[in-house]
Amino acid sequence: MIRVVLDTNVIVSAHINEEGLEASVLDLMFQKRLELFISDPIFAEYGLVLRRKRLHLDPHRVEDSLAGIHEISTSVK
Repeated sequence: MIRVVLDTNVIVSAHINEEGLEASVLDLMFQKRLELFISDPIFAEYGLVLRRKRLHLDPHRVEDSLAGIHEISTSVK
């Protein structure tokens, strides 16, 4: 399995454009074909940026996505 650390821009872009390459990366992660490694500060940044009102993202989708990321990712320091 390929191990990855995803920049916040990839996560945000995947939420803005569900048909882009970034969304494909998230799909691979949720299919467990990629193994995501995150630290607590990176995860906090994901949430902070995804919740910005100016992005106009569906808050329920954001929370579901963050919960999924938290559940399937491997935490590192």
